[in-house]
Amino acid sequence: TKRFGDNVAVNGVELLVPRGCAFGYLGPNGAGKTTLIRVLLGLTRADSGTMSLLGHPVPAQRAQALAEIDRALAIKPEAYIYMNRAEVLPADDLDGRLADVERALKLEPDNSEAVMMKARLLTRKGDHAAATQLWSAMVEKEPENAYYLDQRAIALWRAGKRDEAQRDFAAERKLAKGAEQLNNLCFQKAMANVDLDLALDQCEESLRLVPGAVHVLDSRGTVFLGLGRYTEAKSDFDSVLEKSPGQKSSLMGRAV
Repeated sequence: TKRFGDNVAVNGVELLVPRGCAFGYLGPNGAGKTTLIRVLLGLTRADSGTMSLLGHPVPAQRAQALAEIDRALAIKPEAYIYMNRAEVLPADDLDGRLADVERALKLEPDNSEAVMMKARLLTRKGDHAAATQLWSAMVEKEPENAYYLDQRAIALWRAGKRDEAQRDFAAERKLAKGAEQLNNLCFQKAMANVDLDLALDQCEESLRLVPGAVHVLDSRGTVFLGLGRYTEAKSDFDSVLEKSPGQKSSLMGRAV
């Protein structure tokens, strides 16, 4: 369990992931997904409960857990083990994380998770041109993958190539079917703080299909925040919190 003031971000989660298993979980904006991962990796301290990584309690023995990963790599280098280590290294160790991703890609050049992680890390380093090249390779393989188009467009926007970015944004919009996908497009732009006017249009379009949907209001509130329209942002966050008092992203947005 993890609390932020009166807000319970992660509430009594019980989770067992067997060794060698690929595991994923889903949830709406503000559900606590990132907080849970940060707690499991020892990057954020839980308020109650216990957890272990590779048999070692974290965060107390996080260093030993990392040493287990190092031993596994010494026995038999595997791309997924390098990826795991890249995930648990400190978030600001961009060079160390990139080095592990590169090692994973030498073993599995077509590993899409590794390519995406490399692109995100390059973006954090400010190398938007290199990130764009990686997303372009992904788009070439899957030209109708809206997520790849969206990420390339964001990288292009940040690289100052806004006309090219808008072409990708237009292409991904043609692929969006329904309120959920429109909200996703809006939310990605809001979080990246790019083309917020287009993001707002997509949130509005989503709300016309699902009036009052809290996750869309949360996304629109985030867009308003980025646009400096604070009164409208607060109104959206208030509406979300009326229906869902524990929505962490809206609590944070309203506090801003």
